[in-house]
Amino acid sequence: MATPTRAYGGLSAEQRQAERRARLLDAALTVIGEDGTAALTVHRVCRTAGLNERYYYESFPERDDLVRAVAEDAGSRLILALTATIATTPDDPRTQATAVIGAGIDLFSGDPRLGRLMVESAGHPVLSEVRTGLTTALLGMIVERGLTTLKIEHTPQVDKDATFAATLLLGGMIEVLTAWTAGTLQLDRDELVERCVEVFLLIGDQAVRRS
Repeated sequence: MATPTRAYGGLSAEQRQAERRARLLDAALTVIGEDGTAALTVHRVCRTAGLNERYYYESFPERDDLVRAVAEDAGSRLILALTATIATTPDDPRTQATAVIGAGIDLFSGDPRLGRLMVESAGHPVLSEVRTGLTTALLGMIVERGLTTLKIEHTPQVDKDATFAATLLLGGMIEVLTAWTAGTLQLDRDELVERCVEVFLLIGDQAVRRS
């Protein structure tokens, strides 16, 4: 028979651990946002989170466990923001592209730490691995939504062309967003969205013509 866990402040032991884990993830993202992954030490993360170091190890036995969790959490936030936008936006190519691209840009502009995390992901093995998985998920989303919105049926050739177009779009978006969040691309939010949408529709149109 399992021993019941005692609740403190209305929270069970599992809930308190989950809360501490969330605080550590947020603290780690803050450290990365300020000084990159090189500054991600147990002491600094715990100091930023306001937690004892023993709580760190209950959730993250190894440093890479924390790095992976931060990246996966950020990726989940992006996927959730995009899927929620898709679900509440009219099924029209321009309208949906504007809303979805805007949602992605707003997420990164609303939390500049994510921009630094994206930059760091290019040269960190764990972050790069998570980024690859996220990219695959985003490509699948772009292809599926693009074909659905344009009312194009799946065929081997259509899927090949759509995947190529989606890869080109996503790669370009990542580079543009990286430059914009770093301040090297001097566009306001609405202009950035508008230009990205135009490129998105142009490439989508070319993919339709090939189908």
